[in-house]
Amino acid sequence: MQTAAYDSGLIEPGYHERLIADMQGVVQQAGVDESYVWTPMSKYCGSVEVAYVINIKLQTQQDDPVFGMVYVGEVEDAPINDKMMSIAGACLRSYINAKVMTLQAVIDAMKATNMSSPTVLLIPNFFLNRSGGGRIAEWEVSSLIGLLYQRQQEGKQTVLYVGDWDGMKAEYGQVFADHLGGNKFIKITSGMTAN
Repeated sequence: MQTAAYDSGLIEPGYHERLIADMQGVVQQAGVDESYVWTPMSKYCGSVEVAYVINIKLQTQQDDPVFGMVYVGEVEDAPINDKMMSIAGACLRSYINAKVMTLQAVIDAMKATNMSSPTVLLIPNFFLNRSGGGRIAEWEVSSLIGLLYQRQQEGKQTVLYVGDWDGMKAEYGQVFADHLGGNKFIKITSGMTAN
């Protein structure tokens, strides 16, 4: 493991000693495979995503702050889970607390009142239409928008996958489309940025 990490060129001796020393604990907490920590983002992500992560600490400090990124529709160049784990891995290399969680894990954590609050939260199945296995209860919808609002108030980043934008509006409501569709989130469709 350590040899592969250093051979990648993304892990520097000295600077990343703490990360390497607790790699198993870090990746378990983040919900990613350790290989994503030393794999270049360019393997799974495009230039928009790479630029987003490079500037992630500055995103909320701009005059017009950005609080996250939303993938919409078909993701063609790499599976969404790989993209999100790659983003999380890059964050971990920079000692930014990132966590990949499924929507069900988020809902379960909110129910149990033990939802963690990482600097970057990534949800690879935030909205899937019913045929794709997506369906949540009404009370869970209001909890989700509350979570998004809270994360924005705290200046934290949220990265989501929405398989069907119109389906999300119909299922979750216009408030989600307004929140995620405004200029506070970078919107990516088919590997290109939409705004």
